[in-house]
Amino acid sequence: MKSAILIYYSRTGFTEQYARWLEEMTGCPAVAYKDARKMDLKPYDIVLFASRFRAGYIQKMKWLRKKDRSRKLKAVLATGAAPMGSPEAKREVSVSIRDERFGCPVFYLESGIRYEKMARTEKLMMRLFLRLMGEQDNRKYQHSYDNSRREYLQPVMRYLQELGAAEEEKNL
Repeated sequence: MKSAILIYYSRTGFTEQYARWLEEMTGCPAVAYKDARKMDLKPYDIVLFASRFRAGYIQKMKWLRKKDRSRKLKAVLATGAAPMGSPEAKREVSVSIRDERFGCPVFYLESGIRYEKMARTEKLMMRLFLRLMGEQDNRKYQHSYDNSRREYLQPVMRYLQELGAAEEEKNL
């Protein structure tokens, strides 16, 4: 693969875990958002971006759009607590994180909740959301769980292999 970088924003650690796994699998360096903010992306041919998907948005995407003026973004990885095959995840992906909106493929990766790392406002919003959804007893949601799996990255790996093959073909 050409010179690539994976920039990630992780609030509770799930996105960072996926970024580290992808770094191991590809050799592509994973750089935290706070460090990437100061970086020049010119030396890289390919930019990958991973962040959490929350409240209908991929966090820090607006920053990346400003930073990626040369249109090097080739894939977006969005982590979230909704199960991979759930109707909620499918609906959110189809409505909020469509590939066309970002100009590249978007991969949804199930993660989980780290309740102890959530800000008070996030906990409050989660309780309000659950009430709106008709969930009266939300105590069962006030615990952490981790559903992230390395195998969820397989579609990303296939895409990156196809991207690499297409680039090689172009250079022949």
